[in-house]
Amino acid sequence: MGEGMRTFRPRSLATALARLGSSAPHLLRALSPGGIAPALRERIFLSVSGANRCRYCAVVHAHWGRLEGLSQEEVLALIGGDFSAYPAHQQRILAYARAYADGDGQVDAAAVQALQAACGHARAAQVEALVRAIQVANLSGNTFAMWLEIAARRRPLAQWTLADLLMGWLFFALLWPLLGPMEVALRCWPPAWGVVAVPTLLTALVE
Repeated sequence: MGEGMRTFRPRSLATALARLGSSAPHLLRALSPGGIAPALRERIFLSVSGANRCRYCAVVHAHWGRLEGLSQEEVLALIGGDFSAYPAHQQRILAYARAYADGDGQVDAAAVQALQAACGHARAAQVEALVRAIQVANLSGNTFAMWLEIAARRRPLAQWTLADLLMGWLFFALLWPLLGPMEVALRCWPPAWGVVAVPTLLTALVE
């Protein structure tokens, strides 16, 4: 996780959770039969996870994406923000997802209009809900990893406020039962993650 690894800070956490809560009905529809197609969902999740440099979400959704028919090359292109292989309407959807992540939830009106033109207002609301959900997941994973990054001397302690460091400890404690074993597995047995070439994927996240 390189310089682009984004984490939660106290205010951004409250904002992200409020946005996600307001999108909850659209999220349920997006995940239901007749909602956003599973393969497209995984493309959205990979696009956002690549922008946020979340290793946990990237590996999980690369695996699920491969199960939905995405190739290894497609996974890496999505992580890197290359959507040129897709039809124009999907390019607009994925560009919106990436812009949302890059702007930490702030997207210009042109990107919103392009999304709505690509899939209509109802589908656009479902896409936005998926993007908000994966944004929360990404930044939660990265905030969990904050102290791991500090311990490895990849991120200097001095860049964080006391509130940031306390939030990092909170996420570390809360998410360790879920992400701790995954972190150990990624460090010790990366080839064991089935249908995705994990070392190649993790390298792509820091380029």
